[in-house]
Amino acid sequence: MAVASQDAAAWPSFLAHFAPSYPADVCYDELDALLGMHGIHSRSSFPRVPLDIINNPFLVIRLPSFDVATSIAKRSALLVDVTELWMTHNCETLHDTIASASAPTWRAKAAELFAVRLWS
Repeated sequence: MAVASQDAAAWPSFLAHFAPSYPADVCYDELDALLGMHGIHSRSSFPRVPLDIINNPFLVIRLPSFDVATSIAKRSALLVDVTELWMTHNCETLHDTIASASAPTWRAKAAELFAVRLWS
């Protein structure tokens, strides 16, 4: 199942949760192989950064579709879970922004941060 060529930066983000009992290199190698089965080069899907599986077993990856994420999760022996990320945001900035907003303006600020309309 080859992936149509498109800009990987436009692909949705997913949070890959690895089992903490395997070294990072083994997790990367398995992920590379699974991505290769779908015609995806790992360099376009995730940065190969040092990963401390014991303390932080998560990696944000970009995949072309939910179906590809599901297929990879089903075939993987080392992935615990793959979750689609709808947004990423620095929680400290989010908390500071909401805390500094006065009561009437927090809805507007939250709508700006989340890009959604809040119903009252």
